Amino acid sequence: MTIINSPLNSSFGFSSPNFSVDALGNIVARSITQSEGTDSSAPVDFLITDQGSNSFFIAPNTSPNPEFTVFRSSTYTFELDLDVLVFNIYLEDQSTPFFQGLKHSDGSSGQAALNKQSGKLSWQIPINAPDILYYGNQSSNVFGLINVGDPVGQFSIVSITQAVESTSSSTGSLVIAGGLGVAGNINIGGSIVADQLLSAELTALTSLAFNAGTEIVITIDDIETGTITAAGLTMPIISTNIDDTIIGNTTPSTATFISASITELPTTNNNLTSKIYVDSTATALAIAFGI
Repeated sequence: MTIINSPLNSSFGFSSPNFSVDALGNIVARSITQSEGTDSSAPVDFLITDQGSNSFFIAPNTSPNPEFTVFRSSTYTFELDLDVLVFNIYLEDQSTPFFQGLKHSDGSSGQAALNKQSGKLSWQIPINAPDILYYGNQSSNVFGLINVGDPVGQFSIVSITQAVESTSSSTGSLVIAGGLGVAGNINIGGSIVADQLLSAELTALTSLAFNAGTEIVITIDDIETGTITAAGLTMPIISTNIDDTIIGNTTPSTATFISASITELPTTNNNLTSKIYVDSTATALAIAFGI
């Protein structure tokens, strides 16, 4: 088969842009499901045999009743070659049958696909399968552990439908044990809670609110330059224009300026004076008193 810059197609009308094969033969697909049905030529993941009524053997493992691991959303094929025992899958109580996703090569599926000794058993692990299952033969009290893990793969779209609130880094509808890398935008309808927020730029389309329990500490180049508390700002104001602000409104304050311009005449004893006003007043008083 040769595919050149084209989605996978078939004579049955199937066409998928989500399927690709690169130059090394790697296949990327949204999901792959193996359909067993009556086809006895499907590849085998596990060969299951028995030795009397006490032991299952699962190749390539050579120990009796070995545990093995499967992953949710994946499909596995078991070839059954049993003489005494029958093959079943149980919940953790080792008595309740588990049969979701099972198909046998004789055409049976679900619970009817259990209790077999021969043929091929296809098992598509459901996404809601429990972490612990057992295979075995209950009448002979022979069991082996099945570990069920989360799928590992590549997905084009993932939708988490459960609405579980997150109260910590280990709770919520989706919990990620490691780091998370996102190439595009992140839109969050709720709050962001983080131990540390590192960002080259913080932008808000409307207002941007900072809410701290005690104070907001401003640090630049590992040097604390000031804090904002309920009492005010401790950061020094350097080379900054202050517009429409009264300095020393309730408490007298001092200031040093290289230059200053007074545009109004003083009206009270506490007002700053204009040099022109002082000079003209001094000249008038000098003339009046002959100084």
